[in-house]
Amino acid sequence: MELPAENGVHVWRCAVAMPFITFLFIVARFYSRLILMRKGLGKDDYIIATTFIFLLSYSILIANAASNGLGLHIGQYTDDSSSRYYSIVGIATEMWLLASMGFKISLLVLYLELAGSKRKLRWGIYAAMVYVIEWLLANMVAGFMQCTPRDKPWKNAEMGWCVQSNVVSVVFGAGHISSNIWLAVMPVLLIWRKRFMKAQEKIEFGVVIFSGVLAFSFAIANWAVAIHGLNVDDKTWWAGVKFVLSIFEVHIGTICACIAGGSRLIATTRPTRKERDPTLNRWPSPNAPSLQQTLLSRNNSFQSWQQMVSPVSAYPPSSSKNSATFTAETKRGLATIGKW
Repeated sequence: MELPAENGVHVWRCAVAMPFITFLFIVARFYSRLILMRKGLGKDDYIIATTFIFLLSYSILIANAASNGLGLHIGQYTDDSSSRYYSIVGIATEMWLLASMGFKISLLVLYLELAGSKRKLRWGIYAAMVYVIEWLLANMVAGFMQCTPRDKPWKNAEMGWCVQSNVVSVVFGAGHISSNIWLAVMPVLLIWRKRFMKAQEKIEFGVVIFSGVLAFSFAIANWAVAIHGLNVDDKTWWAGVKFVLSIFEVHIGTICACIAGGSRLIATTRPTRKERDPTLNRWPSPNAPSLQQTLLSRNNSFQSWQQMVSPVSAYPPSSSKNSATFTAETKRGLATIGKW
């Protein structure tokens, strides 16, 4: 098999390798949810699974576009290769928008779970969802309606007109960046008023913040290269660089959503220091009774024995001293546990 030339070979390698890497993180997320935590799948899990279908479609289309001229210099293009290239890229762009919408909505659903009962923050997350969905759908419609007739981009001989690509790239790129800023800032608002946090909560929110910042950085790089490619003569060669960054952006965004969604699961699999058994200094089994339950059980057993010995009196005279002593010790033990 002959690899594509120029930048096309890098595009092809990224398009082939990244789905396998993303698939491993998705499997790890589902393994944590179903096996480690023994919980059912949530809404964000189904969204991630659907997103991977669009990711795989996008990667296959871009790998095919790389074999049909993507990444070549402008002088190496022929009319035939240009027609195939533009038709494939047009469909691939729609898949990229759907995949981008998928991992962003998945992160926002996770933010809803972390927001809890904070009404203002939840309304802000809902507003972000509406913004992301409407903006990306508008981008998809603009991609379909950019030229009249529809097949003009890959049929140069067709008579018609197209919206200037410079305007489309700048406007929709700015909207895409603003949604990524929203995703990066939202976790900061989640922890702004939390003074005391457990170690597992710090890990959880730290991973979420890192996920948003990383996805945002790739979006910035992709947008910068896209704008730079509008002002150069060798646009097709720079298109190869742009599509490499777009592959990284959408795949790493999905990977970050998997990491952020699995951070809560991983953090809760290990018990905290307070959950350890203080008498045996070991990790208790899930079915082992707590110290408070043990003391209550002993107290109830002792009182049942007293009633069985003397039905008239709950405390026989011969054992009143011992029962009072045992009950007092039990109360002190329960009070100590309450302080813990």
